[in-house]
Amino acid sequence: DFDMFQEMQVTTGGADVQSSTAGAQLNMILRQGANQVSGSTRVYFANEGMQSNNLPAELTHLSGNTGKGNRTDQYSDYGFEIGGPFLRDKWWGWGSLGRTDTRLLTINNVLDRTKLENYAFKSHAQLTNDMRAGFTYFKGNKIKDGRGASATRPTETTWDQDGPTDLFKGELNLVASNNLFLVGRGAYVKNSFTLKPKGEPGVQTYRDVSGVFHNNYQDVATERPATTLMADGNYFRGRHEVKFGFSSRRFKVDSSLVWPGGALNLHNSANYAASGQMLSILFRPYLTHTDGNYLGAYIGD
Repeated sequence: DFDMFQEMQVTTGGADVQSSTAGAQLNMILRQGANQVSGSTRVYFANEGMQSNNLPAELTHLSGNTGKGNRTDQYSDYGFEIGGPFLRDKWWGWGSLGRTDTRLLTINNVLDRTKLENYAFKSHAQLTNDMRAGFTYFKGNKIKDGRGASATRPTETTWDQDGPTDLFKGELNLVASNNLFLVGRGAYVKNSFTLKPKGEPGVQTYRDVSGVFHNNYQDVATERPATTLMADGNYFRGRHEVKFGFSSRRFKVDSSLVWPGGALNLHNSANYAASGQMLSILFRPYLTHTDGNYLGAYIGD
């Protein structure tokens, strides 16, 4: 939901001392409440009638009776954001809601539908003349009907995706002196999602001689929680601005992958027509567990 953001910053390369790794760094700042109540709203809509068809004539035989290729069936996006004071000059709040619904159709008319649901709330308060505290909550969910749809993945082999992500963040800003400014942050992200095949539970998957899957597909689930603690400071002295900080991050990834029925059956193109035999590959459930711990510190002038 891009209407949530007040500002976005992009840093490329590894020259910024605050960046612990090379590559692009993204800093996304949410809007926040102020003494004056303000807000905005939006509505977007499009459908198949607003687009043309550019499917080459040599591919029309793949599209059944539609004569169309991959296309957008319907797109809608709406939401609002609003902020203002709870206690003027002391305590402010802001919140937003956004929903996006994208419906795509593949060349063989299989639906691939994605719904994005985003909620955000941010509050900050001026505790004293030298101290400000803030809290942020974000909840985002990607609900996908027909993930993986393609010419080789008919409806029963596509996935239904679900899994909300919750983010909690607290922040404390302190003016320690005329020369020293400190900020501490802590955040927890509960990140998980599942990919459930549309096929009947327990029915084995098979792939025909044309490479098209039938009946079912992989069942996937993953949980990826992360906890982050950070402290940063700025010290000014004469012509010098010293930046320094510390960070600690811990994350886990627990994932599972299961083939329904414990096997994947493959048609043997050499003798299937004559014998009807298939090659069956057995799979046990695949489980992984990963822990990561990072510590970092920096100082620069």
